[in-house]
Amino acid sequence: MRDEEKVMFVKLSCACEQLLKSPTKTNAADLNRIIKLLHVSSLKEHQIRILLTLLKVISSQGISPDIKLSAVSTLEDVLMTIPTVPDFLILRHLIQNLIQLLFDPQNSKLSCNIPEELHLCALNSMCLLLTNLTSSQKEQFYSPKAAPFLGVLVCLCLEEAGKQQFRKIKVSAIECLMACAQVLKNPPENDDENTQAGDIFMNFVPGIVKGLKHVICADEKQGHEVTVVALRAWGCLIAQVMDVPLSSQLIGGEEEKPKSLSSASNLAEVQQVISDNKRNAAFFKLADQMLQTNVEAVCSAQNHSHHKVRLELIASAKLILVKCSKNLPNCVVPLLEVLVALSEDTVSEVSNAANAALEDVSRVFGDEMDLTEILEGNLYRVAEQLPSIFTKKDERRQLAGLGLLVGYLRLLSHKLQDALLLHCKLVLDSLMFVCTFETGHIVLLEDLSIKDDATPVQNRPWLQHKHFIGSDGGVLLRKACGILAQEAELVVPQLLAVMVDKPALQKEAVHLINLTLGHLTEFPKAKLVAESFADPAVWAVQLTPEGDTTVAQARSNVVLACLLCEGLAAAATSSGRKVRELLSVVLYPVLERAGSGIELVSLAGRLALSTVASCLGHPSMAALVCNEAEYFTHYVTVKLRRPKDNPGALLVLCAVLKHGSKDILPSVELVVGDVLTRCQDNRVIPRYMDVFLALISNIRRFFPPEEVQNSAKKVELELHHESPVVEQLLLVEKLSRASVTDAEEAKEDAQKMAEPESEEKEKIVPIHIRLIEAVLQRCFHMLPSKDKDIQILALRAMKRGLPILEPYEDQLLPLVHKLWSPLVQRFSPNQDVVVLRLSFELLCIVASCSKNFIRHRCLEQVLPSICQFVRKQANVTSRHRETMLSQSMKLQKAALDRLAPLARDLDLQEEEIHTILEACSPCLSSEQPVVLQESCVELFKQMSRINSDAVWLRLNILWNEGREFKSVSHACPNIRLPLMAANAGRYKANVQLLLQHIKC
Repeated sequence: MRDEEKVMFVKLSCACEQLLKSPTKTNAADLNRIIKLLHVSSLKEHQIRILLTLLKVISSQGISPDIKLSAVSTLEDVLMTIPTVPDFLILRHLIQNLIQLLFDPQNSKLSCNIPEELHLCALNSMCLLLTNLTSSQKEQFYSPKAAPFLGVLVCLCLEEAGKQQFRKIKVSAIECLMACAQVLKNPPENDDENTQAGDIFMNFVPGIVKGLKHVICADEKQGHEVTVVALRAWGCLIAQVMDVPLSSQLIGGEEEKPKSLSSASNLAEVQQVISDNKRNAAFFKLADQMLQTNVEAVCSAQNHSHHKVRLELIASAKLILVKCSKNLPNCVVPLLEVLVALSEDTVSEVSNAANAALEDVSRVFGDEMDLTEILEGNLYRVAEQLPSIFTKKDERRQLAGLGLLVGYLRLLSHKLQDALLLHCKLVLDSLMFVCTFETGHIVLLEDLSIKDDATPVQNRPWLQHKHFIGSDGGVLLRKACGILAQEAELVVPQLLAVMVDKPALQKEAVHLINLTLGHLTEFPKAKLVAESFADPAVWAVQLTPEGDTTVAQARSNVVLACLLCEGLAAAATSSGRKVRELLSVVLYPVLERAGSGIELVSLAGRLALSTVASCLGHPSMAALVCNEAEYFTHYVTVKLRRPKDNPGALLVLCAVLKHGSKDILPSVELVVGDVLTRCQDNRVIPRYMDVFLALISNIRRFFPPEEVQNSAKKVELELHHESPVVEQLLLVEKLSRASVTDAEEAKEDAQKMAEPESEEKEKIVPIHIRLIEAVLQRCFHMLPSKDKDIQILALRAMKRGLPILEPYEDQLLPLVHKLWSPLVQRFSPNQDVVVLRLSFELLCIVASCSKNFIRHRCLEQVLPSICQFVRKQANVTSRHRETMLSQSMKLQKAALDRLAPLARDLDLQEEEIHTILEACSPCLSSEQPVVLQESCVELFKQMSRINSDAVWLRLNILWNEGREFKSVSHACPNIRLPLMAANAGRYKANVQLLLQHIKC
């Protein structure tokens, strides 16, 4: 082993000599290679020789930067293995030469002609040297005599951190600064050496914190690693200098104010100023004033996008508050605000760290000052500033400000009542301004579509705030209301008073009450809120721009109506097990909103219904409506006696039908009957018709066509269950074989057998059929009305209702008989075209349901009018193409589309079919609109399935090739088709198409 050491010593000596004689990259690389091969003990033994060699190369003039980079890199490797340099002079010279290597004394700036790698290696080497100083070296290093040298090193580190672009250089420069101040390794408390370093660095603090502030507040593009290490250095340096000294005599007596280094004119004076300055009360007071602005600027890092920066800011703020709060009273507030604001951070790691820091700070403050007074003062200040913060569209500042308010409320939760007694109005006013609602997007048009709303969507479009940019603000707002819920006795009455006294703030007050209720489980408060919301003075707002209500006011009222619905649902949720006691207050108003024609209001009502159903344990809204019908049927019946004063009663009835199930029909039968008896005033008939249409539409939903037919068959079988099937089949066989006399006798026998006891029983009619029958009978009386709108509503109701009765002929045919007279009167020549079109569509439905029952009357009274209109209108549409979107053309197209099914349902014969074809033939002309041509072609195709001969003949009359059809028999003469008219060519294309279809 000794021989190997001798060999390595010889090689090391040769390499050092060679490098000194010829400083090249090759020789430097050889030295580096030999050093890496040395054992640690050998390297320690020859450390001084190696350091002197490297120092000589680094300090030499005229050597290229690449060679110096190799030497400094070797120095860094040596220091990473053995970081402590026992000789202070060598240590000082190494640092001094490294500084001169990076700094250009002539231009007083960083050297720009050396590579970035050299900057990085030099800073890392100095950091290693300063981090591993011995106790004796620290005493020499941190003395007034060496202070100017330290000042140069501090300036160099700040220049590197501020001017360099390479992130690693910035980080290394700040770490070197921390090592220079002996705060890189978190020294233990009561460390005399650390105190000695603080005595020197108190003179450099103003410049250091200013330089670090520029790095911290720089653009985020520099990378979060740089900001993190800069924050760490900033907090550690302030804590080191501003910490209470261990020696009490340092802060006692009437001390003189510290002198500034700028007052010294030479090196000796600088050393004297540093020697005279002490960390006394005067210094702390002056430093507190100077650092206040700096601390406020650095605290803006709480809005940094990277969570690690916010975590480091929490650590620095906690360190300063715990150690320096007594000496820096002006800096306590901004640092405390940082912890409070970040305690509501969206990143759990950050919020948890801030909460833990607040607990530590609270324990310290409990011994030194009254934290509650500070928090209450800050709460007032933040609440006062919050509106101005939210006026500006800066999401980070908004979240920071609102998070700060929430944090102060949470910290004061143990004394919240005392704080709110002073600042409740201000806090609530600020929160109401924050949650100001946007109403410009609200649509006031009524949604008349029929759709399934059994499972309403869960988004709430009315919750659009004017000042919010992101969704995180809503989360913080809910947290604030959750804390305020602890003092609901104070908060809720004030918000209710605002809701009544200040109409402009109604929406915001209601929203805050809703959020507060979400954190309460007290029935008295829930009942108070529900009764206040359901008060007609608050609830009955105008939702449409009528009278004195402007569009803007109507939109605002729509949002308010939605929020009130949410409030009733929240009250039901807060009631807990006593929710049934609140049902008489909640259910009727919520049903009224669910039945609204405005989509947003209806959605809010449906969501509230769903919430109430869940509170009561019902699986759906339909189950709620059916099982709790007694809570609203009486109100509806009573209020319908004065429908003008209670328009909401009809909306409730519509909602019950729309969101219930078929089980609700027995409960609403009497209510619908009462509506039918009161449907007299033309001014309220349209509202009643909405109920009728809702009833018909939902009965169609409750009982699909297949179910209706099966139900009718079941009733029919029940009526004839006493006549055995076998006896009926035998009777049919007997009738088919018997003679006329026997047939008469068999008929008498059949009549005797067909007299079951069930004839004595009344036929059981399902409840939904009874309701439809009653509604349609009332609609018949509306057809002669002079009001066109009422006629249209009645026709639409009958169009939807009659198909439901199709399987029940005993109810259908009498209604058809009563309907015929008022319906035929709608086909008069002077009738409105829209009414005429709806009447014709209703006629087709009647024919489809009753078949031959109206055949004779239809042929005599209706079909001629329809054919005459189609024939006349064809001449109009051929001349005026601009009439394509007119109501007359729509009626013409409806006639073409429905005449073929009408002919099939009425079982029309050849003569009637020829009349229809003759009337519709002009629509096959190429001069007609394409839409009408297509409808007419389809009409002829469907007619060809009924009577193809009649269609073939009509087509050949319109256009033919003049052919002669020769008979195969002499008894039948040949037939020559008549010559075509001059304008027959316009039919050619469609006629050829149809003839080809018939042949196929």
